Amino acid sequence: MHLRQILSVFLAAGFLACTIPAVSALYTFEGIPLEVAAQGEIEGDLLTFGTYGLSEPPVEVTFTLPSDPAWARIYTAVWGGTEQYSGWTEISANNIKKTRYTLYGDEDVQENVYSSSHGTYLIASDAGDVLREGKNTVRVTTSRGEEGNSLDGRVYAVMVVAAVATGDGHVTQYWVAEGNENLHGEGWAGTNPTRKDATSCRFTHSRAGGITGASLTTPCSHACTSPKGALVNTYYTYNPSEGRYDPVTDFVPGRGYWVSALQDCQLILE
Repeated sequence: MHLRQILSVFLAAGFLACTIPAVSALYTFEGIPLEVAAQGEIEGDLLTFGTYGLSEPPVEVTFTLPSDPAWARIYTAVWGGTEQYSGWTEISANNIKKTRYTLYGDEDVQENVYSSSHGTYLIASDAGDVLREGKNTVRVTTSRGEEGNSLDGRVYAVMVVAAVATGDGHVTQYWVAEGNENLHGEGWAGTNPTRKDATSCRFTHSRAGGITGASLTTPCSHACTSPKGALVNTYYTYNPSEGRYDPVTDFVPGRGYWVSALQDCQLILE
């Protein structure tokens, strides 16, 4: 028998056995720190499945498990538009369990709903009782397009994490950390000149010589200014099919982007 160690972290940005009780999360613009939500050992693997990138709902993820999971969660990242907008997100697993979450922006205090920045949400849903051996489908829809809705409602990502037995003799020790850090460079938060481009998480009960923590750093794909703090809010690209400007977190060569500046400045791409 041999041991493997795995860290699973899901970070929604503007972001991841013994089960730890549900976490009550308050909205924080600068982000909610990563904390271990579940940890343990299994004679098998910690598997992940998902779809990533801003998408119109509904969004589906279909995957196959080698056995019924000992522990599983579904992580859903949703774009709100601003921290003042509200709406709902519904998560369905195998058409057995449907859970609807009302998203309240900067007034959100729900368990397992992590809200930060200008309306970015990470929703953590328990799924160990509805996922099974064989084919599984998770479906996410939102209030986008509904009359009277203000929430943008597009989906950043849907990710499934499952601890499953394989019976091949190897043991996996794992930690699953949850949070919604708002990582950004200088000037991203309007007149606030701070830089917050890294975060970390520590793990307990690690085997001797094993993993004791992890650090996350944003990729070098943002802009800063000289003088510092001259930009307002985030960066945008134009969406001609919808006739609107959409927020972006990464720069793609050859595409055009828009920013708003408080004063004359030099824009520096890092």
